[in-house]
Amino acid sequence: MGLLGRRIPPRARDVLFQLALWVGFGLAYEAVRGVAGDDRAAAFADGHDLIRFERSLHTFFEPSLQHHVGHLPVLSFAVRVSYWASEFLVLFAALVWVYVRDRRCYIRFRDAVLVGNGLGLLGYLLLPTAPPRLFPAAGFLNRFSGQPSPGHSAGLIGFAANPYAAMPSIHAADALLIGLFAAAVATGRATKLLWLAWPPWVFFVVLASGNHFWTDVAAGVVAALGGLAGAAALERLRDSGRLRALRRGP
Repeated sequence: MGLLGRRIPPRARDVLFQLALWVGFGLAYEAVRGVAGDDRAAAFADGHDLIRFERSLHTFFEPSLQHHVGHLPVLSFAVRVSYWASEFLVLFAALVWVYVRDRRCYIRFRDAVLVGNGLGLLGYLLLPTAPPRLFPAAGFLNRFSGQPSPGHSAGLIGFAANPYAAMPSIHAADALLIGLFAAAVATGRATKLLWLAWPPWVFFVVLASGNHFWTDVAAGVVAALGGLAGAAALERLRDSGRLRALRRGP
């Protein structure tokens, strides 16, 4: 360990490591997401397939929901704000909350988010899907989504953005993980209930804003469950490694 490493307390080194990990992951994730499945024709074809599938099940309710929310200015404003806050601001706050309260639980939370988002990237590659807001003929409106049109600007923003990454809904996946892990370390009943209420609220938000179909949300839940399974597997690997080290002795 270098001189600088010896001067930094272990907890501070861990915080710096976690920050570097998330920054690196965020940059890599956005770069891959920006190029993954960026096929407009396939994305709209897949979106039309989802609309036909939901209609065949008589569950194509999203346009009606969006229009009802649009008639309530306060609710539509809350939906737009929540959509943007949910993926970065609330996720960051939840990660810090869990890290401070329970380090082991944070590791499981972190791994579940990383694995779940990785599965989301795989979904974008295999099934590029245009979001509902880009289907005005089906009754959707873009003005409630808080999103621009697909004509993104050039440069870094244009490279990192992908308007056809709707399947699965990572907003839904991360919201479910946030609710489960943050509630797990909360001590007060009211706080637990607030965290547990976060996933259904985000599910409502992504549907009412026109950014996702309910099938995207369902796939996001599957990605979250995959993240939980991946986190559990990683924890078992770490624990087995520690057990082997203990058996070897000093």
